[in-house]
Amino acid sequence: MRMCLAVVVWSAVSVTAALAAEPSAEQVEFFEKRVRPVLVERCQKCHDAKQHKGGLRLDSRAAVMRGGDTGPAIVAGDPKSSLLIEAVNYDPDGYQMPPTGKLPYDAIAALTEWVRQGAPWPGETNATAATSKEFDLAARAQHWSFQPVRVVAPPTVDRADWCRTPVDRFVLAKLEQAGLSPASEAEKRVLIRRVTYELTGLSPTPDDVAAF
Repeated sequence: MRMCLAVVVWSAVSVTAALAAEPSAEQVEFFEKRVRPVLVERCQKCHDAKQHKGGLRLDSRAAVMRGGDTGPAIVAGDPKSSLLIEAVNYDPDGYQMPPTGKLPYDAIAALTEWVRQGAPWPGETNATAATSKEFDLAARAQHWSFQPVRVVAPPTVDRADWCRTPVDRFVLAKLEQAGLSPASEAEKRVLIRRVTYELTGLSPTPDDVAAF
């Protein structure tokens, strides 16, 4: 009995410590690439500093943890007990958010995994969830990852004959801007070695080289 109790206490302390720690590099990358874009594009139009329907803001960890009129939006580390996760899954007996339509599966999966991780939010330590830190939407919107996809004309370059595709023009433009020239074209034997090492970590077999 004492051993079981010790294990339970140790597990609880370990989980609490994990939730209170600074986000790891992997958690920061996961949040910035998969979670923050969903919150910004699909949630914060109705739940930010200017307009927080139902008293709920989703622009900081402190605000998410504080929640709105119905209580905390999430329970860090427990997606099944989190109202936010129930809402995005369109719980038939509860809230269904966003009202414009259910989020794609990968977006719901990202939010669920984020909550399971303890809802790490870069710039806010999980241990200080009682304090609010504003999300500077205008500044974040200038970051390249938040820019909409658009058609861009390939730049003009001096050695247009070197380019085989429009992408080459972008590469060459940067090289010329730096006063550099493209490297000479690699032989096929070099190319097959490069791609094989990249894909398998091993050198190509003689048959692979001959076939290529």
